[in-house]
Amino acid sequence: MVKSFIYPDKIQYNETKEIDNDDVGHASTIYEIDYFDKPINIALGRESHSFSGENIVHFSIYLVSNDKIHSRIGVFEVESNKMISIIDEDGDIDIDQGHILLFVDQQYVFEHVSSDDNKNDDETDIKETEQIDKLTFVENEHNDWIANFMKNNNYHIVDNEGKGDCLFLVIQMALEGTEHETNVEELRKILANNVNETLFEQYKSIYMGIHSELQNVESNMKHIKELIQKLKKQCVNVSNKQENKAMLDRITELRDSYAKANQEKNSVNELMSEFVFMQHISNIDDLKKYVLTSNYWADTWAIGVLEKKLNIKLVVFSEESHKSNDLDSVLLCGQDNEQTSQPKNPDYYVLTSYTGNHYTLITYDTRKRFTFSTLPSQIKSLVINKCIEKNAGPYYSIPEFRQLKMKLGIHVDEGKLEDPDDEYLNDHLYNNKTVFMFHANSNGAPKPGQGSGEKIDNDVVVSFKELILNHKRNNWRRQLDDSYLSPFTLDGHRWNSVEHYKLASQFKKGYPDFYHSFSLDSDSPISKDLIKARIAGSKSGRSKDKVYRERHITVDPDYYEFRSNPRHEIERFDALKAKFCQNPDLKHMLQNTNDTKLIHFVRGNEPDADILLMKLRKDIDQICSQ
Repeated sequence: MVKSFIYPDKIQYNETKEIDNDDVGHASTIYEIDYFDKPINIALGRESHSFSGENIVHFSIYLVSNDKIHSRIGVFEVESNKMISIIDEDGDIDIDQGHILLFVDQQYVFEHVSSDDNKNDDETDIKETEQIDKLTFVENEHNDWIANFMKNNNYHIVDNEGKGDCLFLVIQMALEGTEHETNVEELRKILANNVNETLFEQYKSIYMGIHSELQNVESNMKHIKELIQKLKKQCVNVSNKQENKAMLDRITELRDSYAKANQEKNSVNELMSEFVFMQHISNIDDLKKYVLTSNYWADTWAIGVLEKKLNIKLVVFSEESHKSNDLDSVLLCGQDNEQTSQPKNPDYYVLTSYTGNHYTLITYDTRKRFTFSTLPSQIKSLVINKCIEKNAGPYYSIPEFRQLKMKLGIHVDEGKLEDPDDEYLNDHLYNNKTVFMFHANSNGAPKPGQGSGEKIDNDVVVSFKELILNHKRNNWRRQLDDSYLSPFTLDGHRWNSVEHYKLASQFKKGYPDFYHSFSLDSDSPISKDLIKARIAGSKSGRSKDKVYRERHITVDPDYYEFRSNPRHEIERFDALKAKFCQNPDLKHMLQNTNDTKLIHFVRGNEPDADILLMKLRKDIDQICSQ
């Protein structure tokens, strides 16, 4: 409620933004007023005498945008005995003689003054402000992480009390003062009203799958424990030293198996923690009631529903990826939600930081929400570069982003997804429904299928329990990359990584001594430092201040020769075999990716399916035994 200027202790006006029934069809003069040094257009509704007993006459104030009434934004009030004196010779009310009371904030008004001129002005102001902000940026430990990532001190993070309501609180704070103003309770009601049989069955199926896997692991642990107890009793009665030693060795093996099974149990329990609530959910009504409580934490389904119903777009930034220096994965592009269509023309964009279990609001220059025209150009560029390069995904369904793509000179079909003519030759290597993406700086925190550029059906996540376990100790995504340091022997030499060998093999035939300098046997700087090795293998072979390869040393003419089974692929496949076959843990990790499609991310290019790596995975036991 907004208090009267004349009688603040007696009179309060409601703050509804809907047009009063009495004002529908009412013809009104358009007034231009200055609001925070910017002109805006307003109109007055019919006069109301509901407070005539207090000698007050009031009118609803409406915001006018593109010559149309947009919404009710305030009240104009005046003493009843002054009404005649404030009407000018044209019969219009002189609004300077009364009191204007607005109950919406500055951001709401300017977001909806949406003439083309104002949009252009907003965009120009935002761009100029950003340019100044970037020039004056100072990185320090007191900045919020998003400020350092964007290199702009005007980005801030607004925390909330969290628990199970954090995402709802982010939306509540962002939409305060808009036509979508809401609260946690209302947001949960929206979700509850959208719970259906499909969602219930999906959650139930995932829970049952994880529960079944947990029972199998626990049964295996029980069996191992019984075997250990049995062997211990037998050892007491065995006098033969060799038999006794064999039994003790077997007990040690079983203990190792038990420890491994216990680790598997922990990883399955980690998965179970997300769906254990289904243990007490028997039907759709139970699920609806649960969604209304703070025990239900918003997931991808919830985000999709709220975006659609509120006509907003959540722009999610991963704090985990920033911490792990996986800067190409900080902006989470999201996936098309099969159960909910994406908003085509969002009213607002809401920026949020995600830690893996907590959402917070990101503001820019005190703004809590953005229209497309006020969305910082840095954010738009990130979306164009990271999220709609493939002409797919939730952002590509937004026309303004597609138009921006063309405006930037990028052809509308550039990056269009097309099935290669020869894809059928490799489709036996992977299942398209599950995709894992990796590169040298991959963030290891997300579970399989939940990383940047990845996808997975929730009901098969449990089949990757060993990868979930592995990510606690090692970053399995980085281990897949050719740059990962895992020494192996090939061609009679030791190599620090697959990439070291690839770079060296370009010169194997023509310049064997230089080829050898990439190997650990040479003890050279490039054999130990991958950055230096890349410079040595580059086109120039030199950095700004140092020469790593003489001009006369050139790449073997047949190395990149176009032919069936080109030599550069043969050399890399040999290196992959050596890396994974000679390192049992890495071999096991590769096998644990099952038949997932493995794609390799390279900045500035489309992620590529790593066919050679998946070929090795398919027959790795046979290949390693040769």
